[in-house]
Amino acid sequence: MTSLILSGTDNLAPLHNVLCVLKRKAFKIDVVHLIDTPQTITKLHDTLEEIKITLGNRDILVTSLEVNEQNAADLIPAFMASLIVRETKQIPNLVVDLTTGPKYITSLLYAAANFCQVEKIYYFLLTTKTRDVPFEKLVEHKDFEYVSLPTFSSKSLAALSQSSHMDMIYYLKDLEDLVKSVPSQSRLLAEDLDQNMRLAVEDYFEENYERMCLNVGKLLEAWTKRIYIILESQGVLQKHFPDNNKPDSKKWPSKKLDEMFYVFNDLQNANLDQPNDFTSDQLKCFMPLAEIGSMLNIVREYRNIAAHGTGHLYQMNRYEAKLVLDIGFAFVIKCKQANFLLGSETNQ
Repeated sequence: MTSLILSGTDNLAPLHNVLCVLKRKAFKIDVVHLIDTPQTITKLHDTLEEIKITLGNRDILVTSLEVNEQNAADLIPAFMASLIVRETKQIPNLVVDLTTGPKYITSLLYAAANFCQVEKIYYFLLTTKTRDVPFEKLVEHKDFEYVSLPTFSSKSLAALSQSSHMDMIYYLKDLEDLVKSVPSQSRLLAEDLDQNMRLAVEDYFEENYERMCLNVGKLLEAWTKRIYIILESQGVLQKHFPDNNKPDSKKWPSKKLDEMFYVFNDLQNANLDQPNDFTSDQLKCFMPLAEIGSMLNIVREYRNIAAHGTGHLYQMNRYEAKLVLDIGFAFVIKCKQANFLLGSETNQ
């Protein structure tokens, strides 16, 4: 007999898929342990009915552990450890599925299962656009794969990033640290960072790459305007932008970005002997921004693809989307290093 551990969900379709594929593969499940959130536990009755009906077992034992984002990192490993201690001999019959529920739960489940030496860790992966098709009409290896996830090793971590949501927890932790680093007097800046990048991270892992690019682009555009205001107020733009150059109004964010590229270029080429019209204080403050022009160019191109890509044959892939997401984080970190950008709201 098999015990199944998975996250609770308010979307029964993925849960149905998981139960059906386990049944097809002859897993005789007699216990299901759910890790619920305050949101998913409201659907617990529906979840119980789905489990019993799909598995054809009205007597199946189902337990529920309720967690939230604040205590999940403590409760999930503790639950896994206590379960393993009680059922050491049952580890070969323990299945952990990471398909359903919030990604912070599946990430913690994956880590806890590895440290508890659970080998049967799976993820139901739809390989075609068949999300609304019932399991009974799906064809294995054509429409879906039931992926057996690797256990921790230096080699498997690379494969993990392609088949699970494990690294999402690190993105969100980076985001939390960045938001905390913004001074308290810049509350709106912190909220803008948290909202746009959190949505971008979620969109990336939900494979909504176009919307992810729009969220990253929105954040970078807002921060670019902030940089422009500060550079202009200190007279830096006037020194570095040639009068005989007219910015291309078709570019994003048009005139402001074009003017700043001259500043970024001069920062890249500045050295001790030729500071390129920067004071020593300005070099110290602005140098972290030297490469953000290149970052903005890349994000701008993908943002334009996302904004105007309806009906186009070109489709962004996961590697390109990850590049944009990583640039978004790198851009904010650069702005953090130039800490004068994280000042009061009056500078925004």
